[in-house]
Amino acid sequence: MVKKNTLMVLTHLILNGMIKVKGQLGEMAKCLEDPDQRISDLAKLFFTELSTKDNALYNNLQDVISHLSIGSHAVDEETFERTMRFIFTFIEKVSGVLRAQRWHMGLTGVVGEASGVHR
Repeated sequence: MVKKNTLMVLTHLILNGMIKVKGQLGEMAKCLEDPDQRISDLAKLFFTELSTKDNALYNNLQDVISHLSIGSHAVDEETFERTMRFIFTFIEKVSGVLRAQRWHMGLTGVVGEASGVHR
């Protein structure tokens, strides 16, 4: 119930321009894979609506990728792929998607080198 209410409030605040998107989208993206269908549906609705707002999703894609792939809040690879596949459906700038994918590939290489794990 708390997560649902938090998601609803953040959705309202972000979509109405009351708070900045930056720094919020990674956690919102994690809700796309929430086991509670209501949370997942709300997150999908949020990203659908956000995609209509002046490239807000495109402009913050790097933050979403970073949040989902690095640190203690990172998700597993399959969850990352499903989440990004959904988000990429809203990205119309093909060159931007390619840059983001290249950036992520470079990032996982750097993370792999730093941790001693190579893909």
